[in-house]
Order: sequence, then structure tokens, then C-alpha cells
Amino acid sequence: MVRKNIDRETAVKINKIIWKQTLLVLIACFISVLVIKYVENGYKLSINTVLFAGGIFIPLAIVLGISNFVMFKRSYRQFADLADGLEKAVEGDFYAKLDPSKAGVMAKVYKNFNRVTDELKNVRNMQDDFVSNYSHELRTPISSIKGFSEMLLENDVSEEEKKKYLNIILESAHRLESLAEESIIMTKLDSQEILEKDRYSLSEQIRNCIIMLEPQWSARNINVSVELEEIFYNGNKDIMQHLWMNLISNSIKYNKEN
Repeated sequence: MVRKNIDRETAVKINKIIWKQTLLVLIACFISVLVIKYVENGYKLSINTVLFAGGIFIPLAIVLGISNFVMFKRSYRQFADLADGLEKAVEGDFYAKLDPSKAGVMAKVYKNFNRVTDELKNVRNMQDDFVSNYSHELRTPISSIKGFSEMLLENDVSEEEKKKYLNIILESAHRLESLAEESIIMTKLDSQEILEKDRYSLSEQIRNCIIMLEPQWSARNINVSVELEEIFYNGNKDIMQHLWMNLISNSIKYNKEN
């Protein structure tokens, strides 16, 4: 990953926080040593006591200064990596990854970032697949309606053929209606607009769907068992019913007769 620098203002703020903390630690150490020597000397404060505390203060300041500089550079690099990853994600690059082994205390943040980009990548793939399949599914009923409507406009179409063409057009219209409903549901799911959730009998819902599709499986002479274990579910009833109708309808459509 090519890391971009985070903005200078943010870097300055981080630097100020670190050095303020360092200064407070140094002052606390200086005062502590001064108090200890003051007590040891019988509650007398001499120039030697001040020099002694100052002698400890200087090397301590150097050590803390170096350690804080190293810590600042490491923190800066970690924030810069995270800022760069977020910028790529905002631009739509969900393949951006951060290395948790280089994150130190921010390892969990890096891991969660990677999880989020993986989820966003999966959502995008699902959307791309849906759009591709939806476009293909949409063309078929439209072509049927257009083609058979043109054939109906011909003068030499018999009543029997006319009825047949009208049934095909009606079936294609139903398919378009179903596709429209699916697109609405996908929009709700994509925006997490799942409506109210209710606790209801899932097995009863499936039985009702099978009964509604009775003309389809009866026409193909398919035996269907409605003996289901009683299961209750907490969710959106309308969306789940649409799911079962599609699933069972496809099962009938692609099953063998008899």
C-alpha cells in the first residue's frame, strides 16, 4: 500500500498531545525528587537539592524525548495508513487492506477495517450480480410482450392463436410485476430498510405459499408434502413470503413432471 501523509494539522495536534504529556511527566518527576530531598534534608531547601533534581531531570527529559519521538513516528505511520485506507474505501476501492501486525494497539481497528471492506466488497458483488441477472430477466418478458403483440396486430391470426398469444403476454406481464417487486425488496435490503418485524409461524407461512401455488404443481402432477415441524420466526413477514413464493415456484418449474 502506498501511504499518503495525513494532513499537517492532525499531525501537529498529535505531536502537541504527546509533548504535553511528556512535559507533565517531567515536571511531576522533578517535583517528586525535590520533595524527597527536601524531607531528607530536614525540611530544608538548598541549591544542591535543586541541582540534584535538575541532574535527574535532564537525562530523564532526553530519554522521554527520544521514546516519545519514536512513539510519535509510529503513531503517525499507523494513523496515516488508516487514513489512506479509509480514503481508498470512500473512493470505492474495497480491496484495500491494512496489516494488523504493524498496527500495535490499533490492531483491532485494522482488523475491523478489513472486515468492513470485505463486507462492502461482497455487497458490491451481490449488487453487480443482481443488476446483471435483472437486466437479463427483464429482456425476456419485454421481448415476449413486444413480439406477440406485433403478431396479434396481424390480420390472419386465428382466435385460438390470439388466445394463446394473450396468455403469453399476460404471463410475461406477471413476470415483469414480479421483477418490479424484487427490485423494491432489494432496494429495501440494500438501504437496510427492513420494516417491522413480527413473530409468526414460519411453517404456516410456507404451507400457505404451497396452497397458493397449487395450480402450478397440480398442472405438472407433482406431489407436495405440507407436513412441517412447527417453527416460529421473528422477521418481516412480507419479505419472507416473497422469498418462499419464488423458491417454491422455481422448484416446481425446474422439477420433473409426475
